[in-house]
Amino acid sequence: MKRKMNWSSGLTLMELSAVLIVVGIIAFGLTVGFRGVMHHYAQDKVKQDIRHYGNTLMREITIQMNQAEKIERDTFNGYARIKIYQDKYSSIPDVTITGSMDEGILFDGVPALEGNLALPINGPYRDNGRREITLEEFTVTKSSDPRPSLGKFNSAYLNIELVLELTTNTFTDGHSVDEEIVFNRTVFLSRAYLLS
Repeated sequence: MKRKMNWSSGLTLMELSAVLIVVGIIAFGLTVGFRGVMHHYAQDKVKQDIRHYGNTLMREITIQMNQAEKIERDTFNGYARIKIYQDKYSSIPDVTITGSMDEGILFDGVPALEGNLALPINGPYRDNGRREITLEEFTVTKSSDPRPSLGKFNSAYLNIELVLELTTNTFTDGHSVDEEIVFNRTVFLSRAYLLS
């Protein structure tokens, strides 16, 4: 005995509802996932700019310090200040490096590389206060080997630490997240060591 199947063309209301629910769930998942991916992309882009700034800045400070015959260190406005002298008998520094919370590291009062390397506070994903970058810490310390025979060496061996803070205000719950990005560099002042 043969059975005949009845097929109807079109969708029933139940089938249509099921399809809409499944498509809605998929669309919601994609939207949430895309927002997360975009947030992480934006965060990584800003961090990349900060890393570029910090690494370039440390290289410039190292170059300036390696050319010096004499260096004086102190603090100014809570940040290290480095006075670099090309001639060890000079009383006026050739370059003064210091920090500012909102402007970053300054060479003679202007950003590094003749004003071309400013703290990356402007750029993509930083508008409307979503991400703020500030200079948290800038220190220059002398090597601390306790052996007295290394006193001259210790005075020519400096540790530079630069800490930049990234404050992210992109969350809907009203909270912000602070991240510190730390740069360290150790510099041996060969010219100052040989001339002392």
